[in-house]
Amino acid sequence: MSKVLINILGGDNSLRFNAADKARTDVNKTLVRLGYQETQIVYPSNLSKLHAIIKHLHEIGKAIPKIRRQRPEDIIIQYPGYRLGTRAIQLITRMLKKRHVTLLIHDIDSLRMFGQISKREISIMNSVSRLLVHTPAMKKYLQQNGVSTPMTILGCFDYYAEGECIINSCINSCASPDYSIVFAGNLKKSEFLYKIKETLSPHNLFLYGLPVEYEWPNGISYEGKFHPDQINGIKGDWGLVWDGDSLSTCTGQMGDYLKFNASHKASLYIASGKPQIVWNESALAEFIVQNNLGIAVSSLEEIPQRLKSITDAKYTEILQNIKKFQQLVRNGGMLEVALNSPPE
Repeated sequence: MSKVLINILGGDNSLRFNAADKARTDVNKTLVRLGYQETQIVYPSNLSKLHAIIKHLHEIGKAIPKIRRQRPEDIIIQYPGYRLGTRAIQLITRMLKKRHVTLLIHDIDSLRMFGQISKREISIMNSVSRLLVHTPAMKKYLQQNGVSTPMTILGCFDYYAEGECIINSCINSCASPDYSIVFAGNLKKSEFLYKIKETLSPHNLFLYGLPVEYEWPNGISYEGKFHPDQINGIKGDWGLVWDGDSLSTCTGQMGDYLKFNASHKASLYIASGKPQIVWNESALAEFIVQNNLGIAVSSLEEIPQRLKSITDAKYTEILQNIKKFQQLVRNGGMLEVALNSPPE
């Protein structure tokens, strides 16, 4: 008996090590460590679309019989896949016929893009024996929309990183002007950033991501980009998880998606030793507050007063909890705990 991990990849035959694929590469690392044998099914992106689809279907046709012959006790598929995505996984799950198949959900594309899960994605999720989902809110949403497959909640994603495991510490009080915030991500689409002027004063804001043509006001500093595995030098005492074009709430499709998913940004902050500032309507808010890993706010305007009200003792307590979870996420612990937890 064996355990199998299925990865649907692009034409380079490997998971790409960049920020977009960081969560998948880290899942891969954990599962291989736990004894899963990886099967790669490649979408050959160097061919024309028609030839690529034909080749991809041929690769699926070869891989599935080999997996069946192994009689695996557990099969995990990282969901969704590359290019053909849900269609390819739909075919694979039909061929495997619910043979102890788990879908590890990274994204629900229809929910993320259109605000409602599609019938195809519901059908795929009901064709397997278990789902690994981000949050209780995601589980509840899927159940309300017809997904009956047993689910296990991940909580937050793991985040492997190089170098010494460092926890930031603030020697000054939370009211200090030196107390700073970091936001890492797609700066172009994070439209709320362009409305920040004095909102976070006196707390400086450090930004990381691809550069944009914009002159940031005083108190906001663009710090460039970083390799996703090399995060110990990231500035800032608190990590911000926010989306949309508003300072008063999270808005738009990606803002709404925060009500269900566990943003990988939060895992980055935990791995780098930073408490979180999250939207109080996000699915992550429950995880962050219950585990005392940061604060949840309804608007960015609340942040200065909320940080000012946190005592040094409270901040130290938060950092101690961050350290515990930092050890987990930097070593694949969140996924390992979830895999050993019974689905519900």
